[in-house]
Amino acid sequence: MINRSAATPQPAQAEKGYLTVRFNPYRIIFAAIIIFTIITRLYGLSFKPYHHDESLYATYSWYLYEGRGYKYDPMMHGPFMFYLDALLFTLFSPNDFTARLSSALFGIALVCCVGLLRRQLGSIGTLVAAGIFAVSPTFMYFSRFFREDIFVAFWAFLTMALFLNYLDTQRRGYLYGAAAALAFVFCVKENSYLFLFIFSTFISFAAFYEILFHRGASRRLYLLGWLPGALAVGVVWFTAAPHWALFSVFVLAAVMALAELLHARKISLTNAGIGLGIFMAIFYVFFTSFFRNKPGFVDGLAVKSLSYWINQDKIQRIKDAFTYFCPLAIVYELPLLVILFSGLAALLCRRRLSRIVLITSSIIAIPLLLIWHRDLPIDPWDTKLHMTSTIHIVFTVYMFALLFAAVCHYLKDQRPFPAFLAYWGMLSVLIYSYAGEK
Repeated sequence: MINRSAATPQPAQAEKGYLTVRFNPYRIIFAAIIIFTIITRLYGLSFKPYHHDESLYATYSWYLYEGRGYKYDPMMHGPFMFYLDALLFTLFSPNDFTARLSSALFGIALVCCVGLLRRQLGSIGTLVAAGIFAVSPTFMYFSRFFREDIFVAFWAFLTMALFLNYLDTQRRGYLYGAAAALAFVFCVKENSYLFLFIFSTFISFAAFYEILFHRGASRRLYLLGWLPGALAVGVVWFTAAPHWALFSVFVLAAVMALAELLHARKISLTNAGIGLGIFMAIFYVFFTSFFRNKPGFVDGLAVKSLSYWINQDKIQRIKDAFTYFCPLAIVYELPLLVILFSGLAALLCRRRLSRIVLITSSIIAIPLLLIWHRDLPIDPWDTKLHMTSTIHIVFTVYMFALLFAAVCHYLKDQRPFPAFLAYWGMLSVLIYSYAGEK
């Protein structure tokens, strides 16, 4: 008879005393990207002369390190950078390298954070995204430049990544981490309100789209929730100071987004309350200069933060063309732009309606952008919309048409993550092009 147990192949066992190493291409490539990032962010960090803005932030950080204290001033943005660099000065002594070290560390951390999106992007997508962040001239420059840019990018990216992981896993730690990261966005720069507005309005827009095209009339009453809120904002807008009026818009967007998340049972009221508590605690500690300046809390919330930058937008102190960022993106990020617009075109060609939007808008917009250039009347175009040429109108409509079609395309496929990225890109391009302070 045949001995069946002897014929059955047994799994190979590692010989005693030997270490078995499993080859993991993803981890090896990701580690190589991180090593490249560390080298390119830290090498020669003190060689370049300091930019005017860098000198200000380093000087006031040094004042804090010397014991002269800190008080929030919207011209210098939020308190986070000053406390962080004062800490580094304490640990490593104040010098040119140490002053920029915080930016370099956050630039490295930003590339590391891409790993949090492996569930959404997949292994290859994560490596490509990390590689893009690592070699991008823009991110490399601001990772070696002591200003608020890289800190905003890191905390905003971390907020998004942690919140997406919370929605996928329902683990409370991700939600609380996202709340803390969002608080630090606010502690860095006042455009945090714009990030919160984009994030919140996407949740509401995705809910509207789902109500109208997927769920039928069962939840259409949710749309009515915007009516009393919009009415209240309108009253505040015409009766209150501009900064409180704008603040009420941001609050309405955030409240309606929270209402949708609660209604969809993607977040509990208890967890939302704890997250809000974490956010407010971090915000209060930093803006009150660790409890030494109590009015700083209200100043950072709206009184100084929003009022100062509303005024800067009106006077357009650093004024430039509405399309100011376009030539910069072409010069420094041309390969990325080619990839993005090729992917956008391929996406929109998949459905008949979006294909019509792509072809029609391109046939009309591209010739106009090349040959139709006329100055616009100062009032209302420049004073209200910061547009001075017909090119700016065509650019706005064209970008909105393409990116809005991409958002709807992804939502129809029930793919909220790429839909949010398209929405974030769309509003960022339009809002920052509009901003009078370049």
